[in-house]
Amino acid sequence: MQQFRLKEGKGGKNAALTQEQIPTFREAMESARGEVLVNLDAKADVYEDAFDVLKTTGTIDQIVMKKWMAPEDSPIGAVAPFNQVMAMPVLSEETAPDLDSFAKQFSAPPLAIEFIVSSLDSARHAGLKAQESQSRTWINTLADWLSAGLTDVQAMTDRIPSGALHRPRIHHDSN
Repeated sequence: MQQFRLKEGKGGKNAALTQEQIPTFREAMESARGEVLVNLDAKADVYEDAFDVLKTTGTIDQIVMKKWMAPEDSPIGAVAPFNQVMAMPVLSEETAPDLDSFAKQFSAPPLAIEFIVSSLDSARHAGLKAQESQSRTWINTLADWLSAGLTDVQAMTDRIPSGALHRPRIHHDSN
């Protein structure tokens, strides 16, 4: 990857190349240290190498890892490497109604729950379910099949339908 250069602006086939190299995972984590949460989408065959870098760079506490879940799965907090980071369950519309069974898997509510939704109504319902469990809602907008057709690209080029998104408040008991 180090042989490649980043492109200007949004990229694309006509964008000019810059002198910027694609950073290594270690370089990216060193740059992120203390600054941002990182959604680590590592596959099982590289967990050990990735966690070596996280430990070396002191960034393991900044990692969010997601895992598709079903009600019959083992608690996410008991499964390596998810037990070492902020673990976020991913639920489809078929499994989201069983949110109560997922809540039992956590000693504390997860940072967020990612919901795969096919409509804005499903997205609103998912938000309410997450709020009931004292979690935030995460809707992945990288692909339209994940997010009721609301994508990053659409957000940059089209108007999001009025009322499509809202930010529910999460109230945590101070006791």
